[in-house]
Amino acid sequence: MNEEEYLNQHFGKRRPFTVPDGYFDNLAERVMQQIPTDAPRKRSLVKTLRPWLYAAACIVLLVGSIVFVSTYRTEESQQLKTANNNNSNEIVVASDNYIDDMADYTMVDNDDIYLYLADI
Repeated sequence: MNEEEYLNQHFGKRRPFTVPDGYFDNLAERVMQQIPTDAPRKRSLVKTLRPWLYAAACIVLLVGSIVFVSTYRTEESQQLKTANNNNSNEIVVASDNYIDDMADYTMVDNDDIYLYLADI
């Protein structure tokens, strides 16, 4: 409130700005005259197709990843089936690879495995 009182004391309540007579009478006409009347510009083909291109890229990526995963799993299952058909020793070799991967993942070293096997 102090600022408002200070301003009222020094400058009073008069308003220094005025609006010319008839300013709002033809305001709408003046604004409409300033709007460009040119036809709207056409959008380029790339901007028009951009959402469709994004959607197509997502679909291609999704289908590609599904094909890759299914092919990888099919090859893996074929190798296991071949191992089952040929010899049971090959199954052990295949499962040994998985055990090594699992041991690396769980950070189990040979000493831990020997201790576990000794307890059985």
